[in-house]
Amino acid sequence: MTTPGESPQWPQEEPAPNGFGAGAVGANGAGVNGSSANGSSVNGAGLNGSGLNGSSVAHARGERDAGGDPAADGTVRDFASISGLRGMRARALGGQQPTTVLSGVVQGGNRPLADVTVTVTDRTGSQCARAATDASGVFRVSGLEPGSYVLVFARAGYRPQATVVPPGPMPSRLDITLEPTAGVGGTIRERIAGRPIPGATVTAIGAAGEVITSTVSGEDGAYHLGGVDAPQITLVVAAPLADPVATVVTLDEGPVTDVDLELELRGALTGVVTSGGWPLSGVRLLLRGADGAVVSSTVTDDGGRYRFGAVAPGNYTVTTAPAAPCVQTVGPNATLADLRVGAELADAGSDRGTGPVTEVFSAVPPQAPRGG
Repeated sequence: MTTPGESPQWPQEEPAPNGFGAGAVGANGAGVNGSSANGSSVNGAGLNGSGLNGSSVAHARGERDAGGDPAADGTVRDFASISGLRGMRARALGGQQPTTVLSGVVQGGNRPLADVTVTVTDRTGSQCARAATDASGVFRVSGLEPGSYVLVFARAGYRPQATVVPPGPMPSRLDITLEPTAGVGGTIRERIAGRPIPGATVTAIGAAGEVITSTVSGEDGAYHLGGVDAPQITLVVAAPLADPVATVVTLDEGPVTDVDLELELRGALTGVVTSGGWPLSGVRLLLRGADGAVVSSTVTDDGGRYRFGAVAPGNYTVTTAPAAPCVQTVGPNATLADLRVGAELADAGSDRGTGPVTEVFSAVPPQAPRGG
């Protein structure tokens, strides 16, 4: 029994009397709101006073619920909306949603990067948060609801990078490495002839002596070093038969700084020592510079062959030792010099017999007879 002005009360899943509806009971003791006759839906007060937008529906016999499905036996059904469930969850947690923290370290090359902008977006592209790395390259973003996010890392002079964080347990730390966009390029050539030098090793060294990156010049002598993460570097070039060259390079604002380098190649001087067509082994030869000083020495092999390695460009004289019955002057571009000796083979250290001097480039003049 009910008194006038009161809404009828009945347990859920029991038929409601014809012509009556029931609203939902509001939170914090709010009363029944808006009962109506003829089986029309009634909106009750939501949790914390917010409406449930028709999610609580009283059904008279034969009427449909809010989703359009026919009510069975005219029973009363109460449905909680998603927003209502969230409100219930928030109340259960003391009025606060659970949050997520994303943190990590950003590096460029082998060092931490400061002032990297970290932008956090959801999967629709809407920005959720923004932060920047400190002097140690560390970033921290807090207050994020659980879900999937896209993190974008950007800094001037580096290629931006995007990382997707999937839903679920968040990683304890994100380690990000950005690649520098600055670089050095140019051509390695011979200092005198100007020819390109292939196979030269080019190395970029940082201020602390660390190797940043390295490469090898191509067939045309060209090289390129990308990902140079320093405003100033020492560029070192080395090649076979050449002394290494080092130079300090300050990088431009552009993507590539042009630096052409020259090396002074040291050639290899080779030849054969013969006597009467016979190769002479064991002959000791001296290589003298333009001032007469001995630069290098060698001994002929079983085939009479000799080789002076790592010879810098210039004028040289090849002589036998200890005397000099045969002298040959070699120009700066010479690579082959054949010595043919004959009359004074004993002075040349040979015991294979004698023969005529077939070619004399420079010889000691004969001594005048003594006593007359």
